[in-house]
Formats: sequence, C-alpha cells, structure tokens
Amino acid sequence: MSKLMLQFEIESDFVDTRRGVSAKGKDYEIHTQKAWVYLGSKFPKEMQLSLDDPKHALRPGLYEADLMPALDVGDFGKLTVDVRKLALLQATKPAARAVG
Repeated sequence: MSKLMLQFEIESDFVDTRRGVSAKGKDYEIHTQKAWVYLGSKFPKEMQLSLDDPKHALRPGLYEADLMPALDVGDFGKLTVDVRKLALLQATKPAARAVG
C-alpha cells in the first residue's frame, strides 16, 4: 500500500489538559497539543493532536506522518481519521508551501 505523507508543525510543547466526570460518574482526562498541518493550501491549518499522556508532548519542530494507518470508514460509511494512530517522525525537509 502506498503512503500518504502529511507534514505537521509544532510551535510549543504546551499540552492542554481537560478533566471532568462523565455522565456515568467516571473521572477522565483529555490531553491535546496544538499543531499546524500542511494540506497544500497557501497556509497551514490549525488542529489538535490527542495525547495519551502529557509526557508524550512533541517538541517544537517539523514532523511528518503517513496518514494511511489512521484512515478508516466509520459510521454511515464516512471516512474518518484517528489522529491517535499517526506516528509523527521528525521531518527531514521543510514543509512544501503552495504557490498562489
């Protein structure tokens, strides 16, 4: 299967942690880190990466990931992306910028 590579940029190692209690009374924590993804348009798009543990925050820099392992067909036949399945690796070259 071929790869579908995307590039991401992390500006800060800050992790946003949200805590609460579910409707079933169970405590939960959600950890996210802001990232920018390059989709071929003039500017990158802001997104949130889900983290299992805030200790796994990415350091600032450029990263790339193969999107294929994170793709799936979900409810009602809709294509979904599970960002938890993205294996981000340090990028070897700068993100390609769209012209125009």
